[in-house]
Amino acid sequence: MPTNFILLPTRPALSRPTTTLWRWLISILLLNAIVLQPQSGQAQTPEPTLAQADAATEVSATARFVLLNRTMKVRDADNLPWIALRYGVDLSALLALNGLETETSIIALGQTLLLPATSDDLRIAAPNRTHTVQPGESLGLIAQANDLSVQELLAANRISDPNTIQPGQKVVIPRAVKAGKAVSVGPARSGFYYHNVRPGDTMSQLSQEYATTPQAIVRYNSLPDEQTIYSGLEVRIPYGPPVVKRRLPPTPQSATELIISITRQHCWVMQNATILYSWRCSTGQGQWATRVGTFPIKTKLEMAESSAYRLDMPFWLGLYDVGNYENGIHGLPVEWSTGEKLWDTLVGQPATFGCAMLLDEDAATLFALAYLGMPVHIVD
Repeated sequence: MPTNFILLPTRPALSRPTTTLWRWLISILLLNAIVLQPQSGQAQTPEPTLAQADAATEVSATARFVLLNRTMKVRDADNLPWIALRYGVDLSALLALNGLETETSIIALGQTLLLPATSDDLRIAAPNRTHTVQPGESLGLIAQANDLSVQELLAANRISDPNTIQPGQKVVIPRAVKAGKAVSVGPARSGFYYHNVRPGDTMSQLSQEYATTPQAIVRYNSLPDEQTIYSGLEVRIPYGPPVVKRRLPPTPQSATELIISITRQHCWVMQNATILYSWRCSTGQGQWATRVGTFPIKTKLEMAESSAYRLDMPFWLGLYDVGNYENGIHGLPVEWSTGEKLWDTLVGQPATFGCAMLLDEDAATLFALAYLGMPVHIVD
């Protein structure tokens, strides 16, 4: 039976040009492999992985930040608001700089945080000095000996309780500013110092140490009088401008305003929510108590006359009417009959007939800044 054969196609042989081309490619590859092999004893540097490259970039970026900002390590029981208070920095800036969302964000023990710059970081200053605490010394005595306030020592040494210093401890004496004027960075900070009353402490002594008034300590601690103070009592002492309750439109706050605290006998010139000036002042005493509220400046006179008390009032800024008269802000009054300035030793305590009184230099500065309609907030 005849058989039919099917002829299958065979693979064609490589032509000579094609064969030559393949040999040439193989030789090139072998040559490159020989060249790329490391020589004996030569250190090999592996190519970094993508994750390693990202980590190196992150470290480099952090290093650049560290050169410009102080750092701190989180201690046991630390939280973000307490860290901001201890280091004198703005809480919102601390959160933003460290990529934290809220003040309750979790931070780990030993974690390093970047601290925002403060006005002290921008000062031109001499080097710090240190002082070794001697037996019987307190921060108050050390501050007085170095012409400083207790607040300045607390801030320079990151101390929250002045009673915690011990003999032999090194205390930083803040450097003196050699030139220039420090400008506050960020919104003005307000809050409280907490002081445990020691044997021998008096209300007058505490008010001097913390640059406040006995009235403010009584008011903020709900004490019955200035004599109610005893060893072991923890008192809170306010610092910074009081928080003023305002109803503002949803626009940036940029105008100049003045805040006057009656209990603290202090005032603050604010601009862009930042302290521009901070001064002692005097308000009304006894039956002539200064009225609380927000008032626009409605009168501006270089010299006002008080026919009721026969006094000249320099740098007058009128606020509100009391019967036929106007109460306002002024410098030291001048008596008509003698031409003498009065009450220069009373600034910082209630002394006036209802007005707010400043030293002449401060009153002149405020007068130059003030404008008709400028808000003045008088708070308790």
